[in-house]
Amino acid sequence: MVNIEGLKKAEVLAALYNGSRSLGMGMLQFTPEPMTTEEAEVLLKDNSYPYFDYIKGRVMKVDLSGDDYFNERLYDRDNGNMAAQRVIDNLRITVKRKSKIKWVYGLSITMIITGVYYLLISKGQTETPDNIAITMIILGIGCIIYGTDIGRNKSWIQPKW
Repeated sequence: MVNIEGLKKAEVLAALYNGSRSLGMGMLQFTPEPMTTEEAEVLLKDNSYPYFDYIKGRVMKVDLSGDDYFNERLYDRDNGNMAAQRVIDNLRITVKRKSKIKWVYGLSITMIITGVYYLLISKGQTETPDNIAITMIILGIGCIIYGTDIGRNKSWIQPKW
């Protein structure tokens, strides 16, 4: 059983589809385009019971009726040993990276706005030094660059501990 707790079913279905291959007569219906989460949501909504045998020629053989687990045996039989677990592990990494990017971008926008605010209110005043405001803006821009590198999976910026 593969643990999908905390993941959206549409993301799970799209990831499993994108990690599967065409097999047998499915080759006649095969389309090479990856499935989006939005397409997966439509498929899940349209099916009263979320069991998927083949989708667009790709072998699936998964029952996503459970909230926390699904049986990967048939998926792995046709797509390779431990294929379902690898797909879900990669999905968890992707979801974690996206949430980190959102947090970093939110922080950077906050710092830039705060820096601009301090610049505006410090005109003609000595209580709020301009260098603090400029530092906030520079740090905010640095966070945007860092967030972009996380999105591109640049390992050189991640600590090695």
